[in-house]
Amino acid sequence: MFDRSSNNLPVPSFLRLVTAVECSVVFAAAVLLFFLPGLAAELWPWTIPSFNSRFVGAVYWAAYLPLILFWFIPRWQPGRLTLWMILTFTTLTMIAMIIHWDAFEWDRLSTFLVFWPLYIFLPINSTIFLVRSKRAGAAKGYDGPASLRIVLLIFALVGGAYGLGQVIAPEALTGFWPWKVDAFHSRIYAAAFVTPAVGAWILSFRRRFAAEYLSMGL
Repeated sequence: MFDRSSNNLPVPSFLRLVTAVECSVVFAAAVLLFFLPGLAAELWPWTIPSFNSRFVGAVYWAAYLPLILFWFIPRWQPGRLTLWMILTFTTLTMIAMIIHWDAFEWDRLSTFLVFWPLYIFLPINSTIFLVRSKRAGAAKGYDGPASLRIVLLIFALVGGAYGLGQVIAPEALTGFWPWKVDAFHSRIYAAAFVTPAVGAWILSFRRRFAAEYLSMGL
């Protein structure tokens, strides 16, 4: 399942260190938001109701899978796919943060010591290493089932379009949800749709790898 041969080169040690930090932060955030929403309301960078806390926590739990897999398998496959998803998630989150900067509790350490520095650094870091990965070569993957690739492509198009729509018209596109979603949280949730859509788009084309499918929970 995991190609550890010379055809699938290891990633630089700095990238693995960054991934370890991401794993730690995402795990801590997932535990805090999902299991301790009352405490999260006091510590999180913005005021977050209990339901939204658990919803965002669930998103972080889902994000933890490809991150921890990448840390255990620090090679360009599944590294490239994971980096694309990190870039997507952090960029969209940063856009929401910039638009709604006034929603943050600036007297909390988590705001200016953790959240903002991390979400400024990670898109830049991901972009740099995605460019560098082009020189690393690639192992030969395999063609997944045609039916699965079609499903992935459909999900990529629909999920990606809906998520991007949330960025543009956040309240309009969550008006049918069974709970009220404000513009800020709608734009934050957009990353939860576009990120897997990007992963699905990548998996729907070319020869892929078992580790990449596993990163998507497939």
